[in-house]
Amino acid sequence: LFDSITFHLSPSLRHGTRDLLQHVLLANGATAAATLGDATHVITNSNRYEGWEGVGADVAVVTEKWVERSLLLGKLQPPSFYSADPDMIFSGVMATATDPAAGARETIGTLAWLYHVQATGVVSRPMDQLLHYPVPERRVEGFGGHV
Repeated sequence: LFDSITFHLSPSLRHGTRDLLQHVLLANGATAAATLGDATHVITNSNRYEGWEGVGADVAVVTEKWVERSLLLGKLQPPSFYSADPDMIFSGVMATATDPAAGARETIGTLAWLYHVQATGVVSRPMDQLLHYPVPERRVEGFGGHV
């Protein structure tokens, strides 16, 4: 799975987390970088880790969640979805209008649904939970007097 990955684990990660990540990555084909400059991927819990200033734009800086989700889904996930930069929390999110999307059989959900999917790793139907589907622009007929 990680054959094309040369990784560097940030010293800011907990010792136990670093050991587990290294074991999982090596067991699944990744190579540990000899230096930070050799890495294709930096796995960290902060975008300000030791040596961050010298990392090139071509290096993916991801959280440990990237490794977890890639393993769980059986394929490498887009690094931009797992950025350690707190400003990138919504990277990879697509917004669309509800009417055209519904006709195109797209999944429409609220931000709460998106967080739920990310936390559980299961893409559930947004309509199964009250707060996971957007409120329609007009009220449902017959329910005008209800809250």
